[in-house]
Amino acid sequence: MPKRLHWLLVPITVVNSLINSVFIFVILVFIASTFNLPKPVLYGLGVMLALLIIALPIINYFKTTYTLEAQEFSFKTGVIIKQARHMPYSRIQSIERIQPWYMQIFKLVELKIETASQDDEPIVLKALTIAAADEIEATRNQRQHVQLPGQVEVLYPQTTGSDAMAKQPTTPTPNNDISYAINMHELLIYGLTSLGILPGISILFLVYSHLSEIIPKHFLNQVNQLVVKNSVIAIVALTILAIIFGMLLSLLQILNRYYHQVVTRNHHTFSISKGFFSKTTVHFDQRKIQGITIEQSFLRRLFKLYTVKLFISGSDKQEDANDKSLVLIPVIDQLNLPVVLKNLLPEYEFEFSKLGRDNTKSHFWNFWRIGWLWFCWLPLVLIPIYYGWYVPVMVIGIIIIALCITVWAWLDNTETKYAISKDQLNIQNNVFMTKKIFLLRANKLQLINHHQSIFMAHGTTHHLDFIIREGSRAASLTLRYLEANENEKLQTWYKQQVLSENK
Repeated sequence: MPKRLHWLLVPITVVNSLINSVFIFVILVFIASTFNLPKPVLYGLGVMLALLIIALPIINYFKTTYTLEAQEFSFKTGVIIKQARHMPYSRIQSIERIQPWYMQIFKLVELKIETASQDDEPIVLKALTIAAADEIEATRNQRQHVQLPGQVEVLYPQTTGSDAMAKQPTTPTPNNDISYAINMHELLIYGLTSLGILPGISILFLVYSHLSEIIPKHFLNQVNQLVVKNSVIAIVALTILAIIFGMLLSLLQILNRYYHQVVTRNHHTFSISKGFFSKTTVHFDQRKIQGITIEQSFLRRLFKLYTVKLFISGSDKQEDANDKSLVLIPVIDQLNLPVVLKNLLPEYEFEFSKLGRDNTKSHFWNFWRIGWLWFCWLPLVLIPIYYGWYVPVMVIGIIIIALCITVWAWLDNTETKYAISKDQLNIQNNVFMTKKIFLLRANKLQLINHHQSIFMAHGTTHHLDFIIREGSRAASLTLRYLEANENEKLQTWYKQQVLSENK
């Protein structure tokens, strides 16, 4: 029997539409004032727009239904363009719950149902009661065992509670019903050491550049005179204030995203719940994990904190625009890292002490040379001369850049390592001063590729790429400047693993 979304979707949609239509109202007023339109015409257009904003959500509410059928989930919607989508339960890749602050008041959730196909848009149920969301996930659980031969069985928990997880079908997987909650003290340090401070500093300088439009000029002149008299102290104070503002803004963003994050595993099923103003719950299958990334930024080395991310096949789960990996643990102490990961992911080995190189030859010069190629825009430092700045400023700029490249090359050279353990390969490299450790299972590797640049054509060193699935695409993980014996060892290991799988 077709079911509807919660009726509160109508007022929520109307309010959001009115907020989004403010710009249209402003344009109408501008057009009316420019062309001297009569006021009745302006009022008529405003009333028509308001009626349209109110009427469309009401009509769409009655036209939107979903049905829990025997073998598939069906969804119908549309006023002008009607849609009818049928999604077999076996094709569902992930079910995600999103609960903004205004939905938390009414105990409603937004449910996003995705398949593994990149071309399929997810089905979004914008307002459901928690009971209705539980019913959809429970139906998915009950139907999942009706699979076609050869299909992978994907489990999704009925709810995020431990009682519901206990009702899951038992599978011979070790360490069931495991939970991990984030440490708030570590999360605070994570937020304060995030590069998210840069947008905050940019916003502060943007506001400062427009102060003349808000604050009286005589007051700004007095401030400028004070800054000129105490130039060094003023610059240092303003810099410290800008950094503090950026750190606080970054901290608020991190807290809103990862507040009270809890990771739970039941058999093959993972559940991640998090968020402050907007709560999110994501369910995924452990068998979709293609690899693990453990990373540590330059600043977090001081606090010995790591971030754990997952490569997930199928849909493109992402936390930000530049990273498609799913964050499993935003921040965790170095001492607790192996213990927690061993409990959550016993399929992997976490012996980081085995990482090393078979050949101790230094490749610092190679990394240092590549670092200068990244900074090919160095002539830009001549711009200060055009604006009359002192030559020492340019010299200091070159020294700082050279120092950064030297540190970068040293980290690249010392942190390029690998370790082979049975059917698992661990590789470590340095990406923009961030140490990254990748844990890869042989059966998840799609292929490996070795290559040389024009500077390496007559040498014995190679770059080796390991290709795995990331979302609906491929990800390339690279070990740079491997000696011939190391390159051959890794390729031999991979060939042996492929042969053993084909037997």
